[in-house]
Amino acid sequence: MRLTREADYAVRLVVDLAENGSSSTVTVAGRQSIPAAVARRVVRRLSVAGVVRTTVGAAGGVRLARPADEVNLREVVEAIEGPIALNACQAVPSECDRKSTCTAHLVWDEIQATIVEKLEHTTAADVAERKRASAVPCQPDRKQRS
Repeated sequence: MRLTREADYAVRLVVDLAENGSSSTVTVAGRQSIPAAVARRVVRRLSVAGVVRTTVGAAGGVRLARPADEVNLREVVEAIEGPIALNACQAVPSECDRKSTCTAHLVWDEIQATIVEKLEHTTAADVAERKRASAVPCQPDRKQRS
């Protein structure tokens, strides 16, 4: 399974909003190095999914629809990618004619369940906190005096 660049952008955008609050889409795009046109498309999809809210006008912008600790990565990814499916059997189980005989099917189910669970239990607030915790503060360059 490989996430698209848009799904990555969506996660970065949502985490940025968790860190910085409401902003214009262009501002968030600039902070996250996301092309503005792509950021607008991602925001539209996140808005339709109920992850973000947008406001038009001079004081408009984009913000999370709920507190950051209530927005999980599964809903962000699925807003862009659709339902998470490791392979075709997980996407449409009723169409898998080998389910009862496939030696790998149970493994794929377990792996998919692990991925979905991790995404469901990781919130935008969690990722923002990890980012803060791992940030190394800039130290001024101190030259030694002789």
